[in-house]
Amino acid sequence: RPTQEGRNLTTPHRSPPVGRTLSLERKLPLLMTAVLVAVLTLSLFLTYGTLTREAESTARDRLTRAARQVAATVQAATQQRLTQLREVAGDSAVVRALRDAAAGAADTVGVVRALARVRSRSDSASGLPVELWDAAGRRIVYAGPDVQGGRPAADEAPFAPMYASGDHVYFWIVSPVVENGRRIGAVAQQRQVSGPRAANRALRDLIGEDVELYMRNAAGDVWASSPGDPGAAPLRRDTTSAGTYDVRPGIGRTIAAEAPVAGTPWVAVLETPVRSVHVGARRTLLTLALISLVLITGGAAVSWAISRRVTRPLRSLTDAAEAIARGDDARRV
Repeated sequence: RPTQEGRNLTTPHRSPPVGRTLSLERKLPLLMTAVLVAVLTLSLFLTYGTLTREAESTARDRLTRAARQVAATVQAATQQRLTQLREVAGDSAVVRALRDAAAGAADTVGVVRALARVRSRSDSASGLPVELWDAAGRRIVYAGPDVQGGRPAADEAPFAPMYASGDHVYFWIVSPVVENGRRIGAVAQQRQVSGPRAANRALRDLIGEDVELYMRNAAGDVWASSPGDPGAAPLRRDTTSAGTYDVRPGIGRTIAAEAPVAGTPWVAVLETPVRSVHVGARRTLLTLALISLVLITGGAAVSWAISRRVTRPLRSLTDAAEAIARGDDARRV
């Protein structure tokens, strides 16, 4: 019989808690599956980042090319109108009217006829005037409606900044009248920022993106949205190494591409929502995720088979060792 002292020196055998440990046969496939899931998840994350960056870069390149085309089209149209104004500014009746106005008397009949030549049918329909100013910027005579306000300074560059009035955005084109190398006045025409109502749709078909067209002053104080309605400036503008992003209410972050209109204080702006650009990347990610799910399922099955093949001999060896420890030495392994 063991003594009390012997019982105190004997350490009782404690069995491992049931349900708290897993056998190697189960641990190995779980570990292999977990590694496979981690690798595929990381791969999907990196792939999605690459796809979105490539999609944004491609969209930005398309927007930039389209913005340059819009700016070139606007420049050509305004230069054509400026050429017409210069022809009128060189008319002898206009020069004579300014000279006579300085003397206190001016014959305006011939001037009105000359100014009316510049007005197109669209100008007549929308009520856009053509005016003759003296050197101080005072209006001498005009053809069309009597417009109040919005006129630039007399020595303004040929194209004045845009300004909003009511539901439209306007600007002035100014051509100086010169006599003997001296500026004696100017011929000016008010123009409305306009364009085809299907401009955004045409650009969308051209570049394959959900796009919005804007025109803004270089100073950023006035924005016009297609086809020429007053527009709002973005809530915030972020400039990163990848390019410019605008934030607009109800739309969120947009990719912005700009192109200045040469010879004018205006800038053509094209924007497309970032979420629209990422649609293709999300579709690709979903496809890859489904493929990854198939791979994980197959990988788990393979790892389970490998685990059983590897651990079965070890388990047999363990069972035999335990049998020998119990005194049963007849088992072969």
